[in-house]
Amino acid sequence: MSLWQLVRKNVRGHLHDYLAFFLSSIFSVTIFYLFSAFIYHPAVLNGYIYGGKEVRLALQVLEYVIAIFSFFFILYSINAFLHARRKELALFSLFGMNKGQIKRMILLENGLIGFFAVLAGIALGIMFSKLFFMGLSVLLQVKNPLGFVVPLRAVGLTALVFLLLFFGITWVALLPLASQSVIEGLQESRKPKSLPLFSCWLTLVSLLCLGGGYYWAARVTTIDLLVSIPPVILLVTVGTYFLYTQGSIALLHGLRRRGSFYYRGTNLLTVSQLMFRLKDNARVLFTVSILSAVILTASGTLFSMYQRTTAELVGHFPQTIGFVQKGTQTVVAPGKVEDIEKQDGISVAYRARLVGVPVTLPEVAKGAFAGTRSLEALAVSAKDYNFLAERVPDRKTATPSTGQGVLVLPYPEMKNQVFYPAGETVTVRAGNSAFSLTMEGQRSGAVALPVQEATFLLVLNGADYQKILAQTSAADRVTVYGYEWNHWEKDQGSAQKIRDLVPPRLQNRFLSRIQPYLQAKQTLALTIFIGLFVSALFFLAAGSMLYFKLFTEWQEDREQYRALRRIGVTLPEIRRVMGTQIALLYFLPCLVGTVHMLVAMKALGTVLAANVWGYAGVVIVLFFVMQTLYFLMARHTYWRRMSREAL
Repeated sequence: MSLWQLVRKNVRGHLHDYLAFFLSSIFSVTIFYLFSAFIYHPAVLNGYIYGGKEVRLALQVLEYVIAIFSFFFILYSINAFLHARRKELALFSLFGMNKGQIKRMILLENGLIGFFAVLAGIALGIMFSKLFFMGLSVLLQVKNPLGFVVPLRAVGLTALVFLLLFFGITWVALLPLASQSVIEGLQESRKPKSLPLFSCWLTLVSLLCLGGGYYWAARVTTIDLLVSIPPVILLVTVGTYFLYTQGSIALLHGLRRRGSFYYRGTNLLTVSQLMFRLKDNARVLFTVSILSAVILTASGTLFSMYQRTTAELVGHFPQTIGFVQKGTQTVVAPGKVEDIEKQDGISVAYRARLVGVPVTLPEVAKGAFAGTRSLEALAVSAKDYNFLAERVPDRKTATPSTGQGVLVLPYPEMKNQVFYPAGETVTVRAGNSAFSLTMEGQRSGAVALPVQEATFLLVLNGADYQKILAQTSAADRVTVYGYEWNHWEKDQGSAQKIRDLVPPRLQNRFLSRIQPYLQAKQTLALTIFIGLFVSALFFLAAGSMLYFKLFTEWQEDREQYRALRRIGVTLPEIRRVMGTQIALLYFLPCLVGTVHMLVAMKALGTVLAANVWGYAGVVIVLFFVMQTLYFLMARHTYWRRMSREAL
């Protein structure tokens, strides 16, 4: 038998072991090619696509991420396969093959699998590239979708990167093979396994790390978000590792001591085998749990932000368009906005006009902004403020008494930031005059577009407002105009017509909600579109790691189940034990990853000042549905092989 014949026979014989690895590799190659095809598309290279440069840069970064991830995935897979085949490789040595021939055989096997994975991945990438280009064209709002092109640079780069990965990693993984003796390989599966033990201290460390990380994440705020992320990730990662290596064994030892549970039905078999399986697979389960947490958290965050884009922009921009005029200056000529609304058939919800006086509040003495310089605000009457507060969603009215004032912060996310505590007396300056005011409290979220002098508002009692208004000249007064449209998402053209009426030097006094909305939607939709491919890659890789870990332990499991059959254990009982083990192998990392994700979403909800649980629930359900399908496929394949060859 020639070496090539032996290689082909080995690949066919280990098809079950290689299948998940092969399919995951194909998917990685496909995504890498699709990203490369866009990067090297002539229309993108020549700058014909608006925003194409930024997307090209993002895809290049993601290609590096995929290459690095694929490196570790292939390295782990090949090491796992070599470990599972140590006895087989020892037999080849016993039959006369030298180390060099064995290395060439394995190199050819993995090279053959890698070659076909690259070939199939590029072929699928070419097949679906037109659909990928169409999707990106829609998200980038390109009038003429990208044409179908097969960039040779993309094909060459994809083939080069992955062939180097397959051959290079295989060569590195084969280096320890030279030190393995034939006897060690033959006795590998016969080495007795001692009962897995655990450390009470390390188990306690896992609980303390997880509890500390969760508590820290639950109390994170917008201000300390960036500072809190690294230690929280470190604590949760360390806690998760020891949870599998120590905590899971401690739990199973506890179940063994409960006789009423341990000796009921097949629990004895299930717990005993799980104890060894969880100990052997602790690192894989830890890795899959972290991957699951990353997938769920990233997907949940992006989905939540995408769904909340409209609500957040309405919170930041109370009206569709608006502008601020000071004194006698004209930002938009009177009646021009109404004329365009009538010409374009715009449905107007309401129009706002807020007249105020610029005032200066003293240096902030307490709270998170202690030491901040004096604050500029626009003093307005409670009547005018409440008129708008009743029309803008999620706004509270203000009814200050004589001698009192309410500070209105521009954005809802600032609700926990105290500038002047309630009951504090401050000196307010308006022009050349000054008066004392007792702060009744504060509100968060503007009722008119927060721009220039109208960023912060100071709501006064009607009588107090009239006094300060009477002492202010017309040239110092500020008027805020706002126009809310019912179907504003579709009225970008009308908003642009109005913006064109604004003199260039006054453009900073005009605001429109539509442009930020479209940009945010486009960016988030594009991020989700690209993230979908990367998340799918991570998901398949995580499932594949569990799949081929299951099949690389096939020979050991086969002997165990044969022994169980000889002592009278029935097939339904064996199937139940096997199904429980596979279910835990697949769903335990998902449950741990889901808990991590829920804690992260709690922190996200706090930072965004929003309820994100509904969006998180959608992502979790979809993830578990996909994982269930993966589990059912693995269990069916595993049981069919077991019943055919071992039982």
